[in-house]
Amino acid sequence: MKTLYKVFIFLSISVLFAQTATPPALGSGAESDPYQIATLENLHWISTDSANWGKHYIQTDDIDASSSSSLGYLPIGVSSDSCFYGSYDGQGYSLDFIMIISSANLLYSGLFGYTHNATIKNIHIRFQNLIGRHYVGGLVGKDSMSTIINCSVKGYISGRIAGGIVSMACSTTIRDSYTDLMGLTGINAFVSSITSGGIVAYSKDSHISNCYSLGIHMVQSFYSGSSYNYGGLIGESINTIVKNCYRAGITDISLSEDEGIAGGLIGTNQGSVIQNSFWDMDTTDLAASAGGTGKTTTEMKMQSTYTDSSWNFIDTWVIDPEYNDGYPFLKWQRDGVGIKEDPVPHEVALMQNYPNPFNPITTINYTIPSESKVKLSIYDISGQLVETLIDDFYQAGQYEVKWNASNYSSGIYISRLENGNSTYSRKMVLIK
Repeated sequence: MKTLYKVFIFLSISVLFAQTATPPALGSGAESDPYQIATLENLHWISTDSANWGKHYIQTDDIDASSSSSLGYLPIGVSSDSCFYGSYDGQGYSLDFIMIISSANLLYSGLFGYTHNATIKNIHIRFQNLIGRHYVGGLVGKDSMSTIINCSVKGYISGRIAGGIVSMACSTTIRDSYTDLMGLTGINAFVSSITSGGIVAYSKDSHISNCYSLGIHMVQSFYSGSSYNYGGLIGESINTIVKNCYRAGITDISLSEDEGIAGGLIGTNQGSVIQNSFWDMDTTDLAASAGGTGKTTTEMKMQSTYTDSSWNFIDTWVIDPEYNDGYPFLKWQRDGVGIKEDPVPHEVALMQNYPNPFNPITTINYTIPSESKVKLSIYDISGQLVETLIDDFYQAGQYEVKWNASNYSSGIYISRLENGNSTYSRKMVLIK
C-alpha cells in the first residue's frame, strides 16, 4: 500500500511552472547598477535562466505571489555547478504567498536552491508553503561561503533535511535573522533519516549570530526504522560558532525518544561553540540540548537574562511585552525594515495541507479577499463527504484549520473549499 502512496507523492509534486518570465525594466545586473525586481514575473525571470544567477538585484516593491499559488516556483540555483553567486537585497520588502513544490528529482529547494559566495539580505518571506523531498530551506536549500543578513521567513517548510533559513550551510554567515513558522516539519516517507532545525538543519564551519526561531516545529516519519536529529536552532552542528541566539515555540515529535535526538537549541554538536544562547524549556517541552542554556518562559521574557550574557539591547535587540509575545526581537524589525501589516489576499486560494502525507493531524490554510461565506469539507477518494470543518462567514484574510484524522483509515482524501460560486480542492494522503 505504501508503494501506491509514493507514486502519488511523486505525481503530486511535479509542478508546471507556467508563470510568465519578464525581465526587469530597470538596471543592468552590475553591482553598481543592479536589476530592480518589482513583480513576480521579474522573480521568475531570474529563476528560469542560469545566466542570471551571477548578477546583482534589489527588490523595489512587495511581491504578492498568491495569483500563482497553484503553479509553484522554480528555485534560483540548482547545484554546485549551476548556483546563484550574485547578490539580492530585498530592501525590507516582502515576498507573500510564495509556494514552492519541488519535483522529485530536485535536490535543493528554497527561494534559492543552491548558493555560493553570494550576499542575501533584507528579504522577508511571509506565508510561504515550501514542500521538498531532500534539502529544503526557507530561504536557501544549500549554501557555501555566503552571507545572509537581516532576513525572515514565515510559513510552512517540509522536507527530509529542513531548515528555517538554510537546509545545509557550509562556511555560511547568518546574522540578525529569524523564523516564525506555522510549521517546520522534518518529514520522511522515502528514506530512514531526518534532520531539521529552526534556522539551519545542517551547519558546518559556519557562524550564526543574533538569530531566533519561533513557531511550531514537528518531526514525522512514515518509514519504519527512521532516525531523526532535531534542534530548535540547528539540527546538526559541526565546527560552528553560535552566538546570541534563542529558540521558543512548540515542538511536536511523533517518533519515540530512542529513535533519535531532539535538542532545545542544538540537536548534535561536533566541535561547535555555543555562546550566550538559550531555549525555552517550557514551550518546547525539551530539557536537553547539545549546547546553549535552557530557561523558563518567564526567564526568556526578562531582558536581564540576555543583558547578563552581554546581548546588545542598544543596536541589535529590543524587548517589549506588547510585541513578539514578550520575547526579544531584532531592532530592525521595530525600525520598520521588517515589520509591516499582513497583506490582504487578492483572491481566494486553498493551500496544500501541511504536512502531507500526514498522521493523524494536518493543517489546511486558505485565503479570502473579502468578507464572505466559506465552507471547508473533507471527502474520501470516492467522493463521499467525510467531515465538514467550517461553514460560516469570515472577514478577508488568511485562515488556518487543523483536521484530526485519527478516526479515519489510511488513504487519499480531498479538501474542498467552497466560496460563492467557486470550488477549490487539494489531494491529501493519510498514512498510518
